[in-house]
Formats: sequence, C-alpha cells, structure tokens
Amino acid sequence: MADSIEGRVRGSVDAFLRWLPRWRIGTSKARTRVCRLCLGSPVATAAGFDHDVPHAVQHALLSRMRVIVDEAVDEYTARNLPLVSRELSKTTTHDHVGYRPDEGLALEFQGLETDPEPEPGQPFLFTLAELAEADRAQAQAPEVISDPAPPPPIPTKRRQHCAPNSNWPTITRGRSARPCVSPW
Repeated sequence: MADSIEGRVRGSVDAFLRWLPRWRIGTSKARTRVCRLCLGSPVATAAGFDHDVPHAVQHALLSRMRVIVDEAVDEYTARNLPLVSRELSKTTTHDHVGYRPDEGLALEFQGLETDPEPEPGQPFLFTLAELAEADRAQAQAPEVISDPAPPPPIPTKRRQHCAPNSNWPTITRGRSARPCVSPW
C-alpha cells in the first residue's frame, strides 16, 4: 500500500501535518511574486485551502504532492513511452550543469525565493541568484580554443643524426663508426 499513489499521498500528508505545528508566522516573508505552483492549484482547492491560508503552508503541501505526481508521471513514461523517457533523460543530464541554489532543498522550501528581498540602503555583496547566473553563463560560454602551436620546422637535411648519448646503436660504414642515423 505504501508503494501506491494513495500510500505516498498519505505519507506526504502525514509528514506535512507533523511539520505544520512547527511552522511559525515569523519564519515566512511576504512574497513579491506570484507562486506558479500555488496560484489556482486544483490540489489546494481539493485540500480545502481558503484564500486566508498562508502561502508557506499551502506551498509545503503542494510541493509534496507535486513530487508524487512527477514521480508517477516519470514511472508511467519510462514504462509506456521509452523513447520519450530516453529523450527526457538526455535533456535533464545536459541541464544540470553548474551551481543551482534552488535544487536539493527540503520540500517545504522548493519553489520559494532563495534570496531575501534587499533592504533600502543595504545592498547585498552577492546573492545566490547572481552566483547561479554567473556559473550558468560560464558553463554556457563556448570554450575559447587558442591557436595551435605552429608545426615543427621541416628539416632541410634528409637525415638527422641521433644525439651522442643516445641509446640507439651506432651504424658503421666501412671502418669508422658514426652516430646512428634516424630513419625519420
């Protein structure tokens, strides 16, 4: 039963209900942007959330439900649409390059802003979004290939002699021994 969707939903709702008493109004900030996950969500309506429910509370439950739905869709796609699944896995492997501060967060914080709102007169030295954007730009920048080294000069002599301390055997012609002649 725990592997079925109903069991996963029940487990997520239980985890949400354990988290809910620890939530405090002071721990959340007012959002400046509309959350695409929570605005007009049919899951929030089915859960009975009214317009008076704080966004952080709604978002915590809806993000848990979203993970369950995403996993179910991924399982269905992998089982019934292998070509689509393969194509999607290729695109996700290429997309996960660089620093991403909004990934790997607890379910209650996924989709929320990673940086606080700046206060007037107190600018930030840096923000997590700026770091992620700089890393993304660096990863997407094409590698600059410098000019290759010039080719070695073509020898004017047809034969080149090996160094005197070479491990090559000496070749004798007639009576005198000369250093070896390189075949190249």
